[in-house]
Amino acid sequence: MEISTFMKKKTLITLLSTAAVVLVSSLIFFVIYPERGNRYQEEEANLDGHPIYSQYSFSTDPGVINIGIQPLYLPTGVIFEAVKRDKILKHALSDLGVTVEYYPFLKGDDVNYFLYKKKLDSGIGGDMPAISAACEIDITIPLVVQNGFDSIITKKLILISDLMNKRIAYPFGSISHYTILNTLAMAGISEKDVKLVAMDVPEMAEALSANRIHAFTAWEPMVAEALQDHPDFKRNFRSMTSGYMYFTNEIVKSNPQAVKQIIAAVVRSFRWFHLDIDNLILSSKWNLEAGRALTGKKSNLSESDIARLAKKDILQYNSPPPVSE
Repeated sequence: MEISTFMKKKTLITLLSTAAVVLVSSLIFFVIYPERGNRYQEEEANLDGHPIYSQYSFSTDPGVINIGIQPLYLPTGVIFEAVKRDKILKHALSDLGVTVEYYPFLKGDDVNYFLYKKKLDSGIGGDMPAISAACEIDITIPLVVQNGFDSIITKKLILISDLMNKRIAYPFGSISHYTILNTLAMAGISEKDVKLVAMDVPEMAEALSANRIHAFTAWEPMVAEALQDHPDFKRNFRSMTSGYMYFTNEIVKSNPQAVKQIIAAVVRSFRWFHLDIDNLILSSKWNLEAGRALTGKKSNLSESDIARLAKKDILQYNSPPPVSE
């Protein structure tokens, strides 16, 4: 597959720009919150007994690559529903004697938990989970798969300073975790000046509606779903985020050809979406089904809604996703 010199340069520029943003974000986070490492160990849940994840039987077969995906994280959920059904990938992996198993998770930090335990070989995560994984284990990050926004949602329009002493829900260890910490820091608010409540994204809108919290931070499509379900909710702040697909160096070294085929399938999914909007809508339908299977809840968003949100993210670009060499 040949790529023009222009496309290569454009991809390289995008990669370098994204990498710079992520690096600066990580430095800011660890400078502002140097105690995070110890608190992470204290707060990290034991997910082995999680009501969803405890049902998973992770393959230990060396011919199987286990990938942690996120159906509730656009546009990655749409992308990997297409990748799951990529016949070229299945045939290529079959020739290598390899298969892929996909395991859905609620957030990137949950993916990392099982990555660290060597239950997964690859995962999808936003900037903060990707940085955290790189700090904990040896990984390779070949793909940018999300480039959009995170939001802070409240019941009325407020200033960030109005969050002082308020209860704010966030998904621990996720891109939204970084969003709220960074936003508070920019407003001169210490983490000790608010009450941060760790919560999974499917529970946040109901908690805000019931006044158990005063605000929450999340990503798409959970934000759009909350705003549609609750017309009184307001989007107060948006922060740019990025998401990545990463592999353990162990799987990259032991099965490099299979990893390359998986990366190629992700690139193909972008081209397939750009070929016909109906392809994106079809994958959005699969994504909604995957989200319902994960949470047991039916989204109020339509396939067209999901496709529209996905197009506003990295899928708005006419080039394939940035791939490192």
